[in-house]
Amino acid sequence: NEVGFQIENANLRIIDVGGQRAERKKWMKLFQGVSSVIFVAAISEYNQVLYEDAKVNRLEEALNLWRETFNRPAFHETAFLLFLNKFDLFQEKYLKQHIPIEYDGEYAKNVPAPSWDQEEDDKCEMACSWFRGLFKYQVSQERWGDIYIHVTTALDKEHMQVVMDTATAHILRRNLAGMFAGI
Repeated sequence: NEVGFQIENANLRIIDVGGQRAERKKWMKLFQGVSSVIFVAAISEYNQVLYEDAKVNRLEEALNLWRETFNRPAFHETAFLLFLNKFDLFQEKYLKQHIPIEYDGEYAKNVPAPSWDQEEDDKCEMACSWFRGLFKYQVSQERWGDIYIHVTTALDKEHMQVVMDTATAHILRRNLAGMFAGI
């Protein structure tokens, strides 16, 4: 799916490339000349497995895909907008059903996942901070400035408008800085 639109005299194009493994081979031809990538990871799926492979955890798959995509040479100068999506569903699992975050990767050895009973309120700030750190840990620290992370609930139109306005501002600022860098 592709949507084109204009914001403040800038022509933008968003292409939804899909996340299924079978779709990934088609992606690279779509990314030529891309200034920004919106990467969406469903944090609510931390305890689920892939449809295509019941042995693979969805969070682990998202982390692997994030790392692989972010580190491609074609994206060395690209800004990444990371949407940690489905926060509402995450809250339900984590706070109400008390389903713990069980992740045993390298990051968790240094920064253990928080528990629902450590949270001060329903904003899950400790868990969201942990997820942000987990995704940033997957890539080189020198490029952390190229990552803009937002916790989202796509169905919350008001919040998504704020997120998209912020994301657009990031993209425009970055592109303008690149245009005037040689002046």
